[in-house]
Amino acid sequence: MPRSDYEGKDQIRKWISDVTPKHNKILDIAVGEGTYLNLFKDLENLQSCEWYGIEIWEPWVPKYKLDEIYDHFYLEDVRTFDYSKVGQTDITFAGDVIEHMKKEEALKLVNDLLEISDNLYTSIPIIYMPQGPDEGNPYEVHVKPDWSHEEVMDSFPNIKGFWGGPKIGVYHLSKS
Repeated sequence: MPRSDYEGKDQIRKWISDVTPKHNKILDIAVGEGTYLNLFKDLENLQSCEWYGIEIWEPWVPKYKLDEIYDHFYLEDVRTFDYSKVGQTDITFAGDVIEHMKKEEALKLVNDLLEISDNLYTSIPIIYMPQGPDEGNPYEVHVKPDWSHEEVMDSFPNIKGFWGGPKIGVYHLSKS
């Protein structure tokens, strides 16, 4: 779905409210309808930040005006994107994306994002949650629908914070 489950978004808001931007850049990957931008662009500490968005499914660009709502927008695959186009970011959102790829791809993606991100926030189902294509988008399939909190904790480095609901886990990662 181009929209995220709201579970855990209040915790992410609390975490990012404490970020003091030094690069003035926020990266939102696999943006869907722009959930994270729409939820958090009003935060006072983020007012001077430029928002970068990446989405793979072209039909959502005009539907949600993605190339208009993001300061910088890329129609590309986050697994093969050249993150040097963005540079260092204060915040990167990888919300509801990890389950849409193989575990090896998810591990590489998180490592790539930690190279450029001071703070990485990810949201992922931590129960078995299969999903098929949505609105004709084959990228909406949950390729790995069976992440658990334990597997996330064992798989990803530098987890600084965790919040878990009945379905969704949100994680704050940082390279430092």
